[in-house]
Amino acid sequence: MSLGIDIGTTSIKICYIDKINNVGFSCSKVHNSTIKNLPSCYHEQDPHKILETIIDLIKNLPIVFNKIESLRISGQMHGIILWNSLTNRKMEKCSNLITWMDERCDDTFFKYIKTKTGDSLSISKGYGLVTLLWLVENNLNYLEEYNRCGTIMDFVCCYLKNNFDDVFITDQNAVSWGFFNEASNNFDFDTLCKLFPKNFFSNSIVLPNIVTAEKTIGHTIDTSSIIGLLNGIKVKASIGDLQGSLSVVNINSPTLFIIIGTSAQISFILPDKLEIIEKLKEINFLARNKFIPNYSAWTGALMNGGNALTKITNLICNLYSDIMSIDDTQKEEMKERIVWEKLLSISPNITQVKKYGLLFEKLFLDERSNSIIEEKYLNKRLFVCGLREDTSINDIFSSIAYKIVENMHNIISTTTLFSIGISKMVLVGKADTPLFKNLIIEFYRNQTILDLKETFPGSVSIDSALGSAMFDEIISSKRL
Repeated sequence: MSLGIDIGTTSIKICYIDKINNVGFSCSKVHNSTIKNLPSCYHEQDPHKILETIIDLIKNLPIVFNKIESLRISGQMHGIILWNSLTNRKMEKCSNLITWMDERCDDTFFKYIKTKTGDSLSISKGYGLVTLLWLVENNLNYLEEYNRCGTIMDFVCCYLKNNFDDVFITDQNAVSWGFFNEASNNFDFDTLCKLFPKNFFSNSIVLPNIVTAEKTIGHTIDTSSIIGLLNGIKVKASIGDLQGSLSVVNINSPTLFIIIGTSAQISFILPDKLEIIEKLKEINFLARNKFIPNYSAWTGALMNGGNALTKITNLICNLYSDIMSIDDTQKEEMKERIVWEKLLSISPNITQVKKYGLLFEKLFLDERSNSIIEEKYLNKRLFVCGLREDTSINDIFSSIAYKIVENMHNIISTTTLFSIGISKMVLVGKADTPLFKNLIIEFYRNQTILDLKETFPGSVSIDSALGSAMFDEIISSKRL
């Protein structure tokens, strides 16, 4: 019996499965942890609210807790949280989670990094160690009370084990922090020493121990009264939300995953065959991620996904509030009343979107690869053509969804996918809503949609929580 927990940017998801992968129960809840009133380029979340949401969900699970043998957490891969090793479950000495959406590391900062290391590094804004370096260069005093760091999943594992001193991160997630040495399967300390103060990682912030995904990193301790979980449940090494989402199908049957949550991803697992690796390495904005031995998870990640829809609704609400002189409290109440189910049920008229509708040339956030966006729009934020007085919310949402799917297809085309033996796809999150589904079918015409809801009827959604609960089956090679 296994419990999977996914810590997303917006919500917490939990899934419980039995020994034959029947879903006993699954649920989700928005954690509302994003910190407000920060500089516009900052994106931080309150770990207390994240923990409170996890605890609330677990306490209310309608299952027999003595049947749970292990748990595994998946979640946001790039973000970083800092704490003191002497902290306890009151969490008095921990920082906010600085998420993957944080943009404080600007072009000037990356130029500074390149002057010391050269141009060969694969790093981006929002990557954990890049963010940590920014803090060292710009706000060193902020770090003085902390001596440990990890992903938010690693921190929650420490909470469950009641041990904030020994920190473990999987190689999957360590890669997503940047400054990783593939040959040694460890952080690239040679490069880090060129950037950070001398002895920083021994005297100031100790980096997590890197382990592979199959490891058990401890057991639950004194959790019964706090969370409801019994003592002695195995705590498995946490995995990325990407790897979790991909763990719900047979890896010997190559399958495309289109995942739209806060961001958007197009991903698939393939065996590590030289001809496949060489072909896919030619696609500059497709990244090779660690999965399990002899298999890699290939991913094209977009910064703009569901967050673009949230930002446009916030923009509309803000404009309406200004026109009608609504105060901040009323404005927030209005945003909370947005009927997302209705908005995601919009079914775009593809012909109208392509020929007569709005045209979003550039969405809100810069993409990590400039090749996805035309050069003339790179230095702009939101760039829209065709806005009219009678433009409807249907037009706006349809056009944004079209741009997101088009950007995905610009990463890797349906023709390329078919040439490497991929002809099936799974739609995850918002990708499986009417707003996106028909657009995806239009762009990926030679892909057949797999409906995993019939395979897992007890699951609220096919997501990383389900995959993290099932991940041990991948490791044990039952599907290989």
